[in-house]
Order: sequence, then C-alpha cells, then structure tokens
Amino acid sequence: MVTGRLGTMGEELVGRPLEKELRAGVMHYVPGQHHAEIVVRDGRALITNEPEQIARLTYVDVMGHAVAVSCSRRDETATWRPSWVARAGQVTAEPTVRADTVGFELSAAMLDALEAAT
Repeated sequence: MVTGRLGTMGEELVGRPLEKELRAGVMHYVPGQHHAEIVVRDGRALITNEPEQIARLTYVDVMGHAVAVSCSRRDETATWRPSWVARAGQVTAEPTVRADTVGFELSAAMLDALEAAT
C-alpha cells in the first residue's frame, strides 16, 4: 500500500525511510533504527505553565513495526517521560494511545537517541 511520499504507513508515521527485511515471507522493518528530535525546546506546560521540552522519538520494535513516541521533560536535568505512543506496520496503523495506559517505558537505546538530539 502506498500512502504518500514515503511509501508505507510506518514510514509515514516516523517521517523517514526505514530499512526493510523479508521475514517468513512477510516484509518487516529492521528492528532498532532509533531517531529523536527536539520538537519544542523552550515550551511551557499547558496546565502548570512550567518549562517543558518536547521530543519525538521514533524507532522500529522487535516485531518490525515502526513506533513514534511523544516525550517530554521539564529541562535538561530532568528525565524524559513518554506521553503518547503510536505504531504502524507496512499497511496498517494502530490508534495513538497514552503511554502510561500500556505500560510503555523508555529503553537505554531510546534515552540515548533522545540525549543525542539535545
């Protein structure tokens, strides 16, 4: 299924081309492929009006699905917190969900990608 300029639902979700591999006769994205970018560097939290940074983390999970995670932290000294998670494969996408409702935690590789983006 071609969805736009990047070609697959997962690539559209993460906003970049992804390396692919054939597994058991089905095309999957190659796991890993972490990338992060700071979206808002000097923002303010909506409810508390406290300083906040927002980042977009993307990667491919062990099942070969593309994942995009919205993360936030108060400043450079604070720990990144995942807030929203979305997943997509080659032709399908799951609804975006709150990270805390699915027990999502940031791995060391994810945190490394976020730190590299700062």
